[in-house]
Amino acid sequence: MKFQYYSADIKNITALGFLTLDTFIDKTKCPKEEVKVKFEKLKTLNGKEKDDLKKTLYYFTPSVKVKQIRNYENIYEFTGLLVLDFDKLDNAELFKEYLFETYSYVICAYTSPSRRGVKAICKIPIVNTIEEYKSIYYGIAEEMEQFEGFDISNQNPVLPLFGSYDPNILTRTNYTEFNKKGVKINEYDYKTVEAPKDITINNYDKEKVLKRINKLIDKIYDNGHPQVVSASLVSGGYVASGYLTEYEAEQILIGRINMNSYLNKGVRGYVNTMRRFLKEGQRKPIYL
Repeated sequence: MKFQYYSADIKNITALGFLTLDTFIDKTKCPKEEVKVKFEKLKTLNGKEKDDLKKTLYYFTPSVKVKQIRNYENIYEFTGLLVLDFDKLDNAELFKEYLFETYSYVICAYTSPSRRGVKAICKIPIVNTIEEYKSIYYGIAEEMEQFEGFDISNQNPVLPLFGSYDPNILTRTNYTEFNKKGVKINEYDYKTVEAPKDITINNYDKEKVLKRINKLIDKIYDNGHPQVVSASLVSGGYVASGYLTEYEAEQILIGRINMNSYLNKGVRGYVNTMRRFLKEGQRKPIYL
């Protein structure tokens, strides 16, 4: 199973070449010493320094092969692989083991560079269309949405998977294939709404929230509406928790949409999407 790799500067959307899944696993488990040093250093950096260092590494698109520029229109082959992503976990190592042991279609599972996230590459049928891929993704998502930190953004098969270093990556060769189809998760349709916590919000917390929202918009460079939806839902969650007012969140999002070189080509449509899902997100508070 082969897929493409890219320079980790997300502005570079043309593949450098191909590598096999086995090679990817080997390089995640035991990269060159200079790469190990970079991953260790990433854990200590923030902002521009962190972004600059990441640009010296690589990202991957395990689910698809594309011609030239990485976008939906240029997909020419699906690989039979699907990525799962979990963020902000309290015990990523423990969850990694649980995920791997519980779901036999997980080929490999490893922690993110921050050691607070888990990534997994799963085996699915080789499909022919985006719609088929997403229906399989929604099927897996129905099993995964129960877990804290599950990120549904990998329903986008061209989304970059950034490299990591995990000497304890878990792998298997006797994996099964997940082939259950599902329907799109309505991540906004919460049956119950969490009661707001009694929290004290300081300027540091607010600044942290602002940085997270900015990052969600700034990283968008294709397939805009689903990612604007995700950013708006998260922002709405922070509004519901009291970190921001709805007006503040809306103004921040409008500003970042206008500044984004991809989104600013269709500001009106993205702002309409943002406003709708900013309100939806307020149905489920998010806390730091």
